Amino acid sequence: MIEVFKQLIRWGLLLLLQVFLFNRIGFFSLFNPFIYVFFILMLPLATSRSLLLLLAFITGFAVDIFSNTGGLHAFASTLIAFIRPFWVKIAIPRSNYDELGNIKLKEIEFGQFVIYTSALLFIHHFALYLLESLAWGDLLWISGKSIINTLISLLTILAFRYFDLTPSKKP
Repeated sequence: MIEVFKQLIRWGLLLLLQVFLFNRIGFFSLFNPFIYVFFILMLPLATSRSLLLLLAFITGFAVDIFSNTGGLHAFASTLIAFIRPFWVKIAIPRSNYDELGNIKLKEIEFGQFVIYTSALLFIHHFALYLLESLAWGDLLWISGKSIINTLISLLTILAFRYFDLTPSKKP
């Protein structure tokens, strides 16, 4: 029950920060960190696939409602939730999961976390901007914008990485 409460707090805080702070950041409509994705990335690995997809959709849809983006975030969030179980097996060794199936943020190697997070962030951003543009001719612009915002989101999420609510257990 404590784990569910912790996830609800994380969801609420990230959503509020996204909607009321990070959505207001913009420089020529180019820089916009999407930190709400951190919730999807940090859901317990034991979460059923259908629940993971549902939570990702709800999270993206909530951002869409406040951002007036008509389902773009819901699609991109659901897409990374679909890819996530496959990517976790590749990017993060099994020894870095706790008994509840959570990724142990304090014990995972920095490089593994960056690879895991940046790949899913890039897929999220690329899908979001591709749907927003709806033009394959803008592929270079979409790719560049996706890379820049992936880096900005990654740096922001790396800062959040150290605000985990549970203390690390050293052997």
